[in-house]
Amino acid sequence: MTKRVVAITGIGTLTPAGRGTEALWTCITSGRTCLGPIDPQKYFDPSKYACQVAGQVPSFSEPRILTESMMAQTDRCSQLALIAVLDALEVARLPMDFRSEDSPVAPERVSLTVATIGAGWTYVEREMHNLWTKGVDAMDRYGLTAGFPAGPQGHISILFGIEGRTRTFISERASGAHALIEGVKAIQRSDAEIVIAGGTEAPLTPLVWAAYHASSMLQPTSQLGDAVPASRPFVGQHTGMLIGEGSTFLVLEEREHARRRDVPILAEVHGWGRVTDPYSLEGSRKQPGRGLAQAIHRSLAQADIEPSAVDVILPSGPALPEEDVAEAAAITSIFDQAAPIVALKAVLGHLQGAAAATDVAIAALALDRQVIPPTQHALVRADLNSTSECANVPIKHALVLSGGLGGMHACLLVSKSE
Repeated sequence: MTKRVVAITGIGTLTPAGRGTEALWTCITSGRTCLGPIDPQKYFDPSKYACQVAGQVPSFSEPRILTESMMAQTDRCSQLALIAVLDALEVARLPMDFRSEDSPVAPERVSLTVATIGAGWTYVEREMHNLWTKGVDAMDRYGLTAGFPAGPQGHISILFGIEGRTRTFISERASGAHALIEGVKAIQRSDAEIVIAGGTEAPLTPLVWAAYHASSMLQPTSQLGDAVPASRPFVGQHTGMLIGEGSTFLVLEEREHARRRDVPILAEVHGWGRVTDPYSLEGSRKQPGRGLAQAIHRSLAQADIEPSAVDVILPSGPALPEEDVAEAAAITSIFDQAAPIVALKAVLGHLQGAAAATDVAIAALALDRQVIPPTQHALVRADLNSTSECANVPIKHALVLSGGLGGMHACLLVSKSE
């Protein structure tokens, strides 16, 4: 039986860098941070919180889909996702509605996987405020559809006519990798010819920020001083994450199907791995990096390559000390001479459920353009390789790592199209 190869034929992204792959690539290759003080007019007053910095998506509009009616009945997570999916479909030369006569694939052969941690929170938080201050009659009639985690999944499938299997993944910061892996598996199993896979996150609300504040997971703004805010994975001075909002979706397609459509293939997914290494949140792991190392080995075995073939590594890099130690241990245990580390969270912040899809998108762009983006040396440990300038070198394989609380690990091996 011929192996079904998974190709990436479309990328849509709306992040703190702006809308589209060019905005994202320009930001990443420049090395400038997109993190900044939280806008109190747009989000909430951050003055009471230890961390007052985040990655914020610039103002956006899209009259083709974000009509006045759609804006009224959707959460911000769904709004970000709808634009990202629309742009990904346009790049892949696919219709806005798979039920249309000009669709190259039947709608039941199109699937959707969505990752998120807090979809619906902005909507629910507003409605909770209305309930407690104005009473039950002030509740919005869209609360059930806009304010639950699978809201983006529902809005995307309805608007774009997706009739195949649809799923939402909520597994903390590993959500995005899990959604992408499930999309890859659907293509490999011949469950679908096309899968729209990605993540969306809009965590800039008082309730979410209060939860992070109570957990002490975010880096206090006072520790940043006058420096330009940057997430600092793998360095000893950091004490927490800096996070952001955004959405990135990919069009995954069976390679021969894409070739028959005569569309450009941006990259291919040749391997993946996922492992759960459970531990208490308060306890330390006795074998740091063991679970992630297993996931990396599995992805390399699927791709049938040796560790030395990996040309660039995009780490999870949450800037949480214990997790960074484990990730660095996994990398150094497998790679004798580690490939360059590209710490994207230093630029965008950690996009939570949208992080893995954004990382894979950047990996695909790097493979397509044969350029390794820079990472400031100050943000990476001395025993890990990094480059402070764009490197125009031949690259064939990129390894994207992802992880979340509770010892969830996942990775994807993204390769240049053959």
